[in-house]
Amino acid sequence: MKQVLMLVVKLQPTKEQEQILDSTMVAFASACNSINQTVNPKLTNRNSIQAIC
Repeated sequence: MKQVLMLVVKLQPTKEQEQILDSTMVAFASACNSINQTVNPKLTNRNSIQAIC
């Protein structure tokens, strides 16, 4: 069985780091939405999805 370890930490970013993190999350969400619109929902193979995108 594969063991999964998780670590939870609380970030204390500066205002500048907050802005950078926020813009990174927005860009990531935008990429996810774009992929969601491009890829057939029935396609589940990771390599096939990467080839399309």
